[in-house]
Formats: sequence, C-alpha cells, structure tokens
Amino acid sequence: MAKPDAASPAPLSGDQQMVDDLVRQCASLTCRASARHFSLRTPDGKTVEGDTLPFPYVNDRGTVFVYPDETVSVSLVRQGDKLAPPVFVAATDPGGTTASKQADVTPANFSFQLRQLDKVPGTVLIITNRMDADIKLDLVMYVPISGGMRAVHTSSCPVLPPQNGQKSFSGIEQWPHPVMMVAIAGIHVLPPGAPRVCE
Repeated sequence: MAKPDAASPAPLSGDQQMVDDLVRQCASLTCRASARHFSLRTPDGKTVEGDTLPFPYVNDRGTVFVYPDETVSVSLVRQGDKLAPPVFVAATDPGGTTASKQADVTPANFSFQLRQLDKVPGTVLIITNRMDADIKLDLVMYVPISGGMRAVHTSSCPVLPPQNGQKSFSGIEQWPHPVMMVAIAGIHVLPPGAPRVCE
C-alpha cells in the first residue's frame, strides 16, 4: 500500500496561480468541459463533497490529472529507452466519454482509473499498461482537508508489462481514505535490471 510522505504539504486552495495556469492551457489542450460533483465516504462514516475543475486531462508538462470515477487513457510513445510525454486519447466519467481528435490515429496504451471502494472509504488507482516495458511514475494525491484539498506526494510501484500473452497488465495503488484527485508525472521506462521497488 502506498503511503504519503511525512512532510507537511501546502494546501491546494492556496495555489491559485497553478489553477489559473491549468485553466489557461485549455486554449490548446483537451480539458474537462464542465464541472462534475462527486461525493466520497470518509473513515468516520461521513461524506466529503467535491467538484471537478476545468483542468486539462494532460497538461503541457505531461502531468495526467484524474478525478474520482474517471478513467483517463493516454498514448506513450517509446523512443529507445525513453518515453515521449503522454498524449491524451480519451476519458470516461459518469457523464460519458471525451475523446481526442487524434484518438483514431493514436491508440491508448496506458490508462488510469480512480475510484472509491464499495462501502468503505478506501480509494484505488488502477493503472493499466499495454506496453512491453516496466513503467514507473510519480504520484501526488489530493486529500480532503477542512475547506479544500491538500497535495501529498505518495509512493508508487512499477507497473509491469502484459504477462502470459495478455494484452495488458493492471497495477493497483490503494489508500485507506478518500482521494479527491491524483496527478501523475514523471512517467518513464525502468531500465533492464533496475530494482522493482515501490517508492
């Protein structure tokens, strides 16, 4: 199970410049077209409410943003032992599917699904790999606090390539509390022989 770092992070609500910058990127990137309300269970039996913001699914630095009940699919192009930044292909949420104009020519080979577990406050991020490579990434989760969300860096495990003739392999990151958004960055190929450690 991935655990948050011990360092005290800054609340998202104070980072208005980041929010404004992400919204500005929608002039050239595929963004969420409208706000969607979501409700998550907390460990004390209550609920926390949230709304999606009109963020791009993938920003101009290659960071992927996923809200609860969303699946965001991207294309990762391998260039030798490196990956090009992810390209948004499609996203599905309770309101339907949003697809990139490039979806027909750029198939998705990696996807992220964030959802809360049934009847408990835990949250899972399901990461599906369709590439023939061990993939590692950096995760920041946004957890509810009084009056907003807080960004917390969390460990992540390598995602293996498809096994035993299957077309994909799915890895799972799990937290025992609600998560209001995740940001995925630094997606890269693990070199041969590198340790498969969760960090």
